[in-house]
Amino acid sequence: MNQAVSPPALYLEPVRIKQPSKQRTGDFKTRIAGIPCQISVTHYLREPGKDTWDSDWDHTGYVEFEFEILDQRNRPAPWLSRKLTEVDHHRLLTEYEQYLSSIHA
Repeated sequence: MNQAVSPPALYLEPVRIKQPSKQRTGDFKTRIAGIPCQISVTHYLREPGKDTWDSDWDHTGYVEFEFEILDQRNRPAPWLSRKLTEVDHHRLLTEYEQYLSSIHA
């Protein structure tokens, strides 16, 4: 008898494509309430003052600064965010601007 011979089955191993890491990394290291941490800046805009008086913000300028606090292993640390004071916020803005000037110098 003549039996049809089927071609051998091909076994293809799955290809794993490495996805980019979704883990955040800190832009700079600092301390909050004496606890070492990292700051990942999510938004920064410095708008300089203008010569117009359309509003007080237009004349004096303003800064938008948003960030996420990470622990030393790059994990979000909301518990540490609750310890943040207004003084810390201004200090972090100053540290970030110093960091920017150091990498653009």
